[in-house]
Amino acid sequence: MSRRPRVLNAFRRHRNTHGHRRRRDEFTEAIVLQPNRPEGYEMRARLWLQRGFADNALIDITDALRFGGYTVDRYRLKAEALLAAGNNYGAADAASEIMRRGPLDARLFAIRGTAYLRREMFGEAIRDLGYAIENDASFRDQLRPALAEAYFRRGKALEKSGRVKEAQDDIARARELGWTDGSAVAHR
Repeated sequence: MSRRPRVLNAFRRHRNTHGHRRRRDEFTEAIVLQPNRPEGYEMRARLWLQRGFADNALIDITDALRFGGYTVDRYRLKAEALLAAGNNYGAADAASEIMRRGPLDARLFAIRGTAYLRREMFGEAIRDLGYAIENDASFRDQLRPALAEAYFRRGKALEKSGRVKEAQDDIARARELGWTDGSAVAHR
């Protein structure tokens, strides 16, 4: 009996399983069975990042990049993990690298804008977060926590750069979209 279908089934089931430990164990088993395939590392990195373990996510996404090569999704995941781990310079560099190599994606501008905000580069943060807000159709077409967060972060950058009225407008818009007490709440 081939092990390949068993490994692929673990990848397919990950969205239908609610227990993160079970999914982590399935991805770990997939990695043990096929250590040179990037999918197990990539999926486990996503899981680590969702659970707040940015350092573990960085380890796994580095292995996914080593075994599977560059893809926009893998590199974006690396940028997200770097940002979550507090490596703002690395996150901004990774997002910029993706932008140089491939299609522009509003999520990359949001990642880089957040990294710039944390580095107190307010002009760059305002520019990138503004691009994320204005140019991502998925942000405009539905209420999403990511859009609320982008408005909130741009508001903070505007506030720190002395543009108080614009900052108040962005923060109010973030709250309309569900941003409360430092976290976005999706409207259903």
